[in-house]
Amino acid sequence: MGGLAPTSKPKLPSFLSFPIGADRLSASLKAVPQFSALELVFSADPILSAMKFRRLIEADEPHVVLRARFQRWDKKPSIGNEPWVQEYLHGKWSVWVYPVRRQLKAQAREALVAQGLPKIAEWLSVNRPASWYFGRKVCEIVFLPKESAVRVDGSIEAT
Repeated sequence: MGGLAPTSKPKLPSFLSFPIGADRLSASLKAVPQFSALELVFSADPILSAMKFRRLIEADEPHVVLRARFQRWDKKPSIGNEPWVQEYLHGKWSVWVYPVRRQLKAQAREALVAQGLPKIAEWLSVNRPASWYFGRKVCEIVFLPKESAVRVDGSIEAT
């Protein structure tokens, strides 16, 4: 079984850095049932507004550093049959990584490895009823720069 290969990894401004790489993520998530189906995406910001994200970073405010997501669409008559559409119709698992302030990279990585990644692995591994596998489900790891810690936003147990 290989490791997770990122689908994209943008160039970041000099004041930002990704807190964790594909190798460490692969090592932490290799035991989850859907490991081979996970899409890994590195993204420059977790919210639609780059300016708002930059303000959060500069103020050392809490912000998302990792997001695990499951998304499954219902088939609509006009949705199409392209391969990427089919992925979402069958259900797509992904892990998104977002940057932190470069000076806080080591603290963010340490908190992610110790607290965040085990929670993401747990969220990915929960046995769920078939009804759960529709729509969009998310579990986020939020970095708390002032505490050099992370918190989980999203329920781990089956809903």
